[in-house]
Amino acid sequence: MADPLRPRTEADRRACDCLLGLSIGDALGARWEGSGFDPTRLAAERAADAAPPRWTDDTQMALSVVAVLIADGRIDQDRLAEGFASRYEPWRGYGRGMHALLPALRDGGDWRWLSERLFPGGSYGNGSAMRVAPLGAYFRDAPAGQVVAEAERTAEITHAHPEAKAGAVATALGAWVAARSRDRQPPEPAEWWNALLAPLDPSLRVTRGLRNAESLSLDASLSEAVARLGNGSHVTCADTVPLALWIARRHLDDFESAVRHAVGAGGDTDTLAAIVGGIVAARVGVGKIPQRWRDAVEPLPID
Repeated sequence: MADPLRPRTEADRRACDCLLGLSIGDALGARWEGSGFDPTRLAAERAADAAPPRWTDDTQMALSVVAVLIADGRIDQDRLAEGFASRYEPWRGYGRGMHALLPALRDGGDWRWLSERLFPGGSYGNGSAMRVAPLGAYFRDAPAGQVVAEAERTAEITHAHPEAKAGAVATALGAWVAARSRDRQPPEPAEWWNALLAPLDPSLRVTRGLRNAESLSLDASLSEAVARLGNGSHVTCADTVPLALWIARRHLDDFESAVRHAVGAGGDTDTLAAIVGGIVAARVGVGKIPQRWRDAVEPLPID
């Protein structure tokens, strides 16, 4: 197991706050991964039981992103690839491709060659988005262009397809906008969607999905949002990121409601809730995450 995180700067602490929100969403969503839409999860107290929920590969890979940021202040791709490999625990729920890629990296393989061999043209799965929200919080005070470039660098190691990079960029920018609005009024919907969409190629499915999310009223029901935007059932960025960012904006000041809606949506519930939890935590901070959830979920290795 890699060394624990040791945040030192305000940017480090912002990233770790966001990581905590991501890990709680991930762990609470994991037990319903692959399930159908279920509105009872929006109200019923079923978030924690006698066995503390454990987080999945979503958090495991996000830990490496945060570790590299704390160490270098930017994304060093070789160091990040090493982190992904050193933290790899097969039972965390990694996708099939990662079970091939990460052990090969651990054995000294080059991620550039391995990733292209395993995923010709690049993977467009949602793994690029599930782990990247803390980067947006870390670079809160940086220009959007830097967030875009660094988010793409995190994706390229395992998910080099343009769709996957777009999913990572949109998620990181969501956390960036959320972090920049802390202690202020939440961003207007137009400001939110404009920030996410501005750097994206309009021809991509992720971009079209986000445009669809932008056109969906924040007063719409969760069932309507799932029907229009998907819920990650196909495990792609295009099928996951639009709904996650719609839920995050809809519940930007209410961590519990945001995570419950992500879990209630069904589909890839751990990744939906990880993205949503990370983004909302970037705005509200640790103090607004329910203490009972913080106590129940597997703790993070942070000193």
